[in-house]
Amino acid sequence: MFARLTEAAMRVPLPPYTGEMPRTPYGGGAGRRALCAVMSVGRNMGGGMRRAAGYAAGCMARLRARRGPLPASVPVLPAPVRVPRAQTRGAARPPETEAPMIYVVSACLAGVACRFDGEANPREGVIELVRQGLALPVCPEQLGGLATPRPPCELRDGRVLCREADGTLSDATDAFARGAEEGVRLARLAGCTEAILKARSPSCGCGRIYDGTFSRTLVDGDGLFAAALRKAGIAVRCDE
Repeated sequence: MFARLTEAAMRVPLPPYTGEMPRTPYGGGAGRRALCAVMSVGRNMGGGMRRAAGYAAGCMARLRARRGPLPASVPVLPAPVRVPRAQTRGAARPPETEAPMIYVVSACLAGVACRFDGEANPREGVIELVRQGLALPVCPEQLGGLATPRPPCELRDGRVLCREADGTLSDATDAFARGAEEGVRLARLAGCTEAILKARSPSCGCGRIYDGTFSRTLVDGDGLFAAALRKAGIAVRCDE
């Protein structure tokens, strides 16, 4: 039936447009009136299939005239290009870019005033890494809960000893160990693969540290944080 209507509509000349939209018992817009006319097929129009088809064609033509052409700014998307699967098999993949190295660094080297005496040991190269988002500053002693400033501390026989203002020694091993553990946790979360640490520190020293006599005597060894990083598979080097 609809095929016959379409064929008849192509043969019927469009009725002249007088400026007044024809009305039907159904009301509504031109497109809706056209649909009503086609579906009624003469029942409401009384003119048979030819008259209904002509009325529908005229309404649709006027609807197109009112809407006008599409604006020039509407983009026309090209048809998608289908590539046969056989042509994609074995094709070389684009090279993957190497992820940048992320460093964990002693916070005092990045200019943070977190040393035992409340000062910093800024290194311009380390600061630039932090500025570029390639380094994570960490102070394990602060992470362990120690205050800044704090008494000077040195490592002796696996224990961290702090020299108090009155000359007595106190044991801060638990705080240093806790800070080293939390520092490693942060380094893993950030995906750090290498560390740049402050030399000779009981936490960050690597290779050479003070011997625990507070006489500025150096011995071979690592601070607790440096040792924990090595154990976690993170390469360690000092700033000197």
